[in-house]
Amino acid sequence: RKVDTDRLLDIMKKLNRDDLYRAGMIVIPAAYRLAEMYADTALHPKPLEGTFEGVSGDVLYYEKTEWGTFVVGGTSDNVYFGDFALVVDIGGNDIYRGRFGGAIGELGHPYSLCIDLKGDDYYDSQNKDVSQGAGFFGIGVMIDNSGDDSYRAGSYSQGAGFFGIGMLVDHHGNDDRRGGYFMQGAGHCGIGVLV
Repeated sequence: RKVDTDRLLDIMKKLNRDDLYRAGMIVIPAAYRLAEMYADTALHPKPLEGTFEGVSGDVLYYEKTEWGTFVVGGTSDNVYFGDFALVVDIGGNDIYRGRFGGAIGELGHPYSLCIDLKGDDYYDSQNKDVSQGAGFFGIGVMIDNSGDDSYRAGSYSQGAGFFGIGMLVDHHGNDDRRGGYFMQGAGHCGIGVLV
């Protein structure tokens, strides 16, 4: 998609960073609360029957909403390849192909949350920019609680905020992160965090 520089500059002028930071103070704690809630194994329902767009493996919850598609994956080795506003995965050695945890407000995706609780996971943005805990005029959060994980991303990724908030938190494991530029805790007129 070709970038219209004049339009981008107009958007930058209108951005209210105080509102952005307030939104971040809502979205980020909500992501942590979801991670805590789904860590309680008593809450895990049986997998749903059928197939679901953008995911293979056990699915515990799937819904298309006005805010985007939400999915909760089970303990199997899932593969995610769709466009989701929210992914919570309970366990398994999962594969994520595409822009997960990457919010691009101008494309109608003002937030994106990806939370993986267990497993040795592979995150591959397939060279898409703004992924893996990145916000471009939005808020992108990726939380990985445990496992030896591999991250491959384009630019503006892995804890990057460009006129937005991006946060990548990987709590445990021996991880490998690679990508382009403006990443791994980078922020410009926004907040970028890598923990």
